Amino acid sequence: EMGLSSQEIVVLRSLQSRREALDAREGEIGTREAAAGAAEARLSEQIAELKALEAQVQGLLAQMDEKSDARMASLVKSYESMKPKDAATIFNGMEDQLLTDIAKSMKPATLAAVLSSMQPKRAEMLTRLLANLAKPPANLTTPTPTSAPATPAAPPASPA
Repeated sequence: EMGLSSQEIVVLRSLQSRREALDAREGEIGTREAAAGAAEARLSEQIAELKALEAQVQGLLAQMDEKSDARMASLVKSYESMKPKDAATIFNGMEDQLLTDIAKSMKPATLAAVLSSMQPKRAEMLTRLLANLAKPPANLTTPTPTSAPATPAAPPASPA
């Protein structure tokens, strides 16, 4: 074989088989990179779709909130236009959460007139519910103050 020693032929064959193994490995890595790129592109598309869907859902929720607020304002207006005694009769039997939602939106003078016509225990309970709205939720923990990092003192002004 062209004047090469057996040692050199073994080395050349070894190098050739090593090159073939490296070429095969390079092909596998290229395939994996292409698959990873395609998967990344699919994930990016899905993320974009999810963000668009999230924006759509947020818009729908905002519309629902607006409609709910409008319905509640209309309901409050209805109770404010009633005679206090008639509104009090209805309030006496109303579920606490709905009663609180309506009462908190009423004009103070109108609410006072309705409260004065309600059953005393029910008026007391409504007063308590309204007062509790001003309190922070019980599961809200007060953050503990952390020591602020010391700020370095300003260097003395140099004479000009």
